[in-house]
Order: sequence, then C-alpha cells, then structure tokens
Amino acid sequence: MYGSRFLFALALISFLVIGAAPITFAGGSETRGAQAGYFGSERIYESTSRSLSGGMDIGDVDGDGEVEIAVCDFKGVLFLLDPDGEGGFSSRTIWEDPGAMSLFEVKIWDLLPEREGLEMVVGGYSRNITMIYYEEGEWVSDVIYRSPHRIINMALADVDDAPGMEILFASDKDPEDWNLRYIARDGADWVMTEIITDGAVRSITHSDADSTVAGAEIYITTKNWLEGGEGRTESSVVQIHHDGSTWARKKIYTNSEDLIANIRVGDIWSMHDGNEIIAVDFNGNCTMIWEEAGAWESRLIFQTHDVTTGGSYPLEGMAVGEFNPLNDGEECMISGYYNKVNQVLDVDGEVISDLAWSTEFSDVRLEIAGVETGDLIPGRPGNEVIIASFQGWVEMLYFEHDDVELNVEFGEVRIVSGGTEYASFEVIPKGFVGGPVLVELDDVEGMTFQVSTDLTITNHEPIEVDITMVSIGQVTQRIIKTVGINVTVAGIRVREEFDLVMIPDVEEVSLQLTYTSGFAYREIPTVLASSISVVGAEFLDMIDLEVKNVPAGVFANCDTPILPSGSANLLITVSSDAEVGRYNLQIDAKYDGNVISSIYYSLDIGSIEGDIIAEMMEDPDEENMYVVRVNFTGPQMVPDVDVKLFLLGSTRYSNSHDLEKGTPIEIKFSIEKDVVDEEVGLEVSKLGTTLFQESLGEVSYVERDEEGSPLMVLAFIVVIMIALALVLFGFYIYRSGGGESTGEESLMGVGGARRYNIRQEGRDGARRQNIRQGLGARGDRRISDRRGDPRGPERAGRQVGVDRGRPRVTDRPPARYESRGQDRRRAPPAFR
Repeated sequence: MYGSRFLFALALISFLVIGAAPITFAGGSETRGAQAGYFGSERIYESTSRSLSGGMDIGDVDGDGEVEIAVCDFKGVLFLLDPDGEGGFSSRTIWEDPGAMSLFEVKIWDLLPEREGLEMVVGGYSRNITMIYYEEGEWVSDVIYRSPHRIINMALADVDDAPGMEILFASDKDPEDWNLRYIARDGADWVMTEIITDGAVRSITHSDADSTVAGAEIYITTKNWLEGGEGRTESSVVQIHHDGSTWARKKIYTNSEDLIANIRVGDIWSMHDGNEIIAVDFNGNCTMIWEEAGAWESRLIFQTHDVTTGGSYPLEGMAVGEFNPLNDGEECMISGYYNKVNQVLDVDGEVISDLAWSTEFSDVRLEIAGVETGDLIPGRPGNEVIIASFQGWVEMLYFEHDDVELNVEFGEVRIVSGGTEYASFEVIPKGFVGGPVLVELDDVEGMTFQVSTDLTITNHEPIEVDITMVSIGQVTQRIIKTVGINVTVAGIRVREEFDLVMIPDVEEVSLQLTYTSGFAYREIPTVLASSISVVGAEFLDMIDLEVKNVPAGVFANCDTPILPSGSANLLITVSSDAEVGRYNLQIDAKYDGNVISSIYYSLDIGSIEGDIIAEMMEDPDEENMYVVRVNFTGPQMVPDVDVKLFLLGSTRYSNSHDLEKGTPIEIKFSIEKDVVDEEVGLEVSKLGTTLFQESLGEVSYVERDEEGSPLMVLAFIVVIMIALALVLFGFYIYRSGGGESTGEESLMGVGGARRYNIRQEGRDGARRQNIRQGLGARGDRRISDRRGDPRGPERAGRQVGVDRGRPRVTDRPPARYESRGQDRRRAPPAFR
C-alpha cells in the first residue's frame, strides 16, 4: 500500500490541525456538464485501541465464497473484516506478530499454486516476510524470508522468468539501504534478488506504462537528501525493467521540493493511449505522468490548499480501479492528512479531480492510512472503496449518482397578520454538480416571498439561501398553508416543504403565577415548582416561556411551548454553589420571539451553615448517661432530616426528625465500661447531603464501687458518728448514777502515770476494769482489762503473772498499782 510515516512525522505535524477549513484544488477543472457522481459511505469498523497502519488488501482468503478485507495495525496484528451476510462486517484477529512489531503491508494472491485458495504475505518492523493461509479450519503462518532491514512497502508481480509471482519489498532506509529486493520461489525455498537503486525506496508498483519497453515495468519512488539543501529531499519516480540480463534504471520524473509518497498506474485518461502514472507527494500535489512517443510528460492535476494557513495537506493513500460507473476507464481515489477523499477521473477527455467523500467535521485530525478498491457488495454498481484511518476506523465508500440536497431546518414559520418573517436554508451539491441555482416558492394568497439572488454552486461547497416572507393582508383567524421550496441545479430539481402559519394580531396576553414557595437552602437538593397559566391570546397557537435574571448556581426552566389558556410548570433548582441572597426572577411569555407578557418570581436562597447548634452534657439524674441537644435557628423548618450519633466508630443513634426553630432535638445515650476517652460525633443530613457534622467532645466511663462511692462513704461516717455519740451518752449516764461504779485517779511514776479504777456490775456478774495510762521515759502506754472470772484469781494470776503479790504484764516492766482502801485481790487484771 504505502510505507511507514514514522520517518516523516515531524514534517507533517503542522498539517494535522485542520478544523473545518475548506479545501481548494489548483490545476483542475471545477465545473463541467458531465456528471462525475458522489459516494455514500458506511463505517464498517471502529476501534478506540487500534491504530491502523495502512496495510490493507481485499480477497477471499478463507474460501467461503465471500470477499474479506485484511487489515494491519501498528501492534503487529492482522485481522479480517468478514461480511456477516446482512450487509455488515464482523472483525476477527487471525494472526499476531510474535514480536508485537508494527505491520505495514499485507498482500493477497495465489502464491502457492499447489494448494487451493489464496495466501497472504505480511511485512513490517520485524523484518520477516510471513505467509499466512487458511488450512483445514486453522490459520497457518510460515516465515519465508528475513530481510536485513524493516519492510515498509510491498508489491506482488511477475518480474522474472521464475514461475509464479515474486514478492517485491523495500525498507526505506537512507542512506543505509539503497536496494529494491524481491524473492522468487525456487522449489520449496524462496531466493532473494537485489536491484541497486539511486536512493532509498519509498513506494513500489508494477504495470505497463511505457510503450517502448516490452512487457510491464517496475516503478518506484526514491528519496535522497540534498547536500547543502538545508534538509530538503529530492524524490524521483524511477522505472526499472529488464535489459537483457541486467536491470535498467531510468528517472522519469523528479520532485526537488518534497517526498513523492506514493504512485499508482492505471488507464485513466481517454485522450492517451496506454496507462498513466498518478503520483502524490507530501506537499499536497497530485501529478499525472505519462509516456508519449518515448518521452515522459507530466501535469499537475490538483494541489490541496488550506485557505486558513496558506499551507497544504500531504497526500499519500491511493487506489486505482473502476469504482465510478458514470466514467469510462479507471479512476484513482486519493486520501491524505485531512478529512477529504478525492477522485481523479476523466471528464470530457480531460483528467480532473473531484471531491468524492469527506468525514464529519469532528474528525479534524483525520489521517487516512490506506485506500483499496474491490467489489465488496455485488448488488451495487461499480466497485467499493475501502479507506482506513490511523484513528482506528474503516469506512466503505460506494457510488451514488449526482444529486442535490436541501437542508431546511425550519419545519414551520409563523407570521402575524401584517408582519414580516425571515428564514434560510442550504443547498448541498453531491457529486459533480455546479452552476446557477434557481429557487422558487409556491404561491400563497396574502403572502409575498423574496429569495436571495445570484446563487451559484462552485467547488462543491453548499450555499445558503435567504427567504423574506411578508403578510400583505389582514388575517382574522389562524390559517396553515403548506409551502414548497423548489430548487434546480444543473438539471437536477429537488423540493422540500414547510408549514406557514398565519395568525391575527396579538391583542392581550397575561401570565398568572401560582406561587408555592420561594425559599430554598442551597445545601439541600430541592426543586421548587410553581404553576404558570396563560390567559388570553385565543388566536395564538404556541407560546414560549423564558426565565431571566437567574443567578449563578440556580437553574430555572419552564415547560415550553404551551398552549394558550393552558399552564406550564416553573421548576427552580438551587445548587450548592449558589450565592445566598434574594433574587427577582423574570418569566417572559414570547410569541415569534417577541415578549408579550411578563411576571416575576421572588427567590430567597439561604444557607443552613450556622443554623444548627449542638451541645453535649452529662445527665444529672443517671450515672454514665449523657444528653445531646440539637437546636435549629434557621428561618425555615426543614422536614425529615436524618440525625445520627456516632460513638466507638459506629452509629449509636439514627432517626428522622423535623428541624424546627425553638424545638430542640434531645438524644440520650449511655456509656459502657469499656469506653475511655472516646469521641462523640453528630451528623445531620437530608437526601444524602450533609448539613451538619461535628465532634461534640470525648466521654469516658466513671467507675463507682458500691462500698466506696461518695454517698456510701458519707453514710458510713454518719453511722459511725451516731454510734460514738450513743456510746458517750451511755457512758455519761453511767457515770451520773445510772449504774454502780467507783473510780480512782492518781498520778505516779516518772512519766506521770494516770490510773483509772472503774467498777461496773450488772445482772450477768461483776465487771472490773482497770485502765492505766503511763507516760514513761519512752512514752509507754499500758492498758489492761479483765472481766470477772468465776474461777477465781488463780486463773488471772496464770494469765498475767504475779510479782510480789501485784499483777503485771509478763513482757513489760513491772507496774505498781495503788488500791487506796481496796483489797489488792480486787484490782483489775491487766488487758493483754
């Protein structure tokens, strides 16, 4: 097909941004009486992940009787577009280069006569020439040759005496490889032959274009860098043919300005015997080259021009075939680095260029990778043209006759009695249509029409036609008339129709607004809806409503159009980025673009930020219990808000409430024993939008033991004090005579001993008590206590010991007792 464009990418970048700029053609005919036809199209494949390299061919490669399209991509994938039987195509990958290298060429031919069916050969950056064919339900691949350089262009031709076809290929390496190579079958092997060239080989084709040479010739394009030429490239078309036992080379055309990207040979010009060569270059030139009486002539057919930048668009993709049934002979389809495909054909004995097809303007960076032609749809006249794009899509073009289309976007025009209305439409030529344009409108009573004059189609560009409609009478009721637009161009007549609605003068129309609500919080997704009624305007058919003075962040629209005496809904949505404030929206009723009535809508936008206040406190009545109080201070009640309380990372409380001013929400919750310094969070939301979110502080469980609690301790102290008071009170009563008791007190000893003698008797026997407090040299204090023992003083002596007839503590120094009139045997024993 053609070679890699990687080496030329830097030179082409400036051509890739083209927008919707028109293309003109220099050197070609513009307007002729013969019809050239135009092409419809169908996108049969599209991928967002593949970039198609331009390697493409057509043939029945799987033997099912239908023609498939083989396509290469830049990831080393070969896939088929297979007819699905319903007019469409399905894609399937049949082979991938093991090295995932770019594939640039695929050719289909019967290269192995000993087997039934066609074979494919592919080449690319992997340097392998691989043969692929379908055998017993499987795709078989075989590397038949490995080139010393990458392969960017291939051709199939019978160029020597060996049986069968040879595979010609080139590498486009400059200056490392100035060779054209081909491989021919020698038994089971393929043998390579080199042909020395005068430059790196860019494109290859094989056909008979020279009447002075027997048989067909090889034609190639070469490139050389000019010395001292500031990087300029000289490119040539070179003829190669057998001259006895050697290969003869001859330059037949040279371009000193830019690279000749591709060439094809075909019988295009009816005024010349033999075939012609069509060459295209990266400067946008399309040139026809032909041999006449042994001399080579050339003529520029067209050049692409970008009228915006003054530059041109490179041309590269080419295919020759019979795809235009209106034209005798063959045609050439040409594509390039822009969104148009041109056909070169003979019209009245002159070779001209004509626009065949263009993509939508959205494809502003179109790069058409390759072009092929073949009979893919037998029911259609002529062959179809397949174009592939670097953007990953494949389009099929099919021939259509010349035609004219009208783009009448208005389906209806309304005009008020005594008024004037304007409209416009496009006349779109399809194919080789040009010349004066005649526009006529049907006669309508009470109306006059005027259309723009001096209308002519040139360069296949659409033209716009303006219409002026004037009402010349009074209308008392609404009238609808169907009006036809008749356009004639180059003998082709087309017609489109529209409805003309004539109505009486508008007297009075009013709008009435059923006001429902004019307040919205910007944090809450809310749609305010009000009803608008139209009153009056009995002769009007449709009225449009328009909302004005809408602030940023607010969206307002009406159901429109509406019928008179009907109603519409005014819908207002306030977004979260709206500005807080009061706004006055204006709603206009419009008829035919004129305002006939207005009303106003007062909109208040508030913010709920700061209107929610939350606090947390301990419950005074229960231990380890807390209360959260949520207060709302906003001007408007907010119903059905979701209130959630979070503790320990989980939801402790969740419920729906109404936020109402002056009515707080109270939430009680308890604290478990394992809670220590845990954060309490509160969230208030509505319809998934968070209105309030805040941490209320940390809480911890307070451990209170029943015996050691403050109240229990206080109660214990009170009980002890009461008990002591009772004891002292009883002792006081006893000393005052409430019982028989005697006592003595004396101070003796070095430290000043204090001695008490107390006797108390009761029903259960006598009780004797002797208490002595002694302050000796060491601050000793001794206390002894003895209850009466019926067994006598012997037991007491055994317990405390006896020293000279005085009781004493055995582990203490002896202490002296004074009885003062009492028997020593009655002295109270010491209390151990």
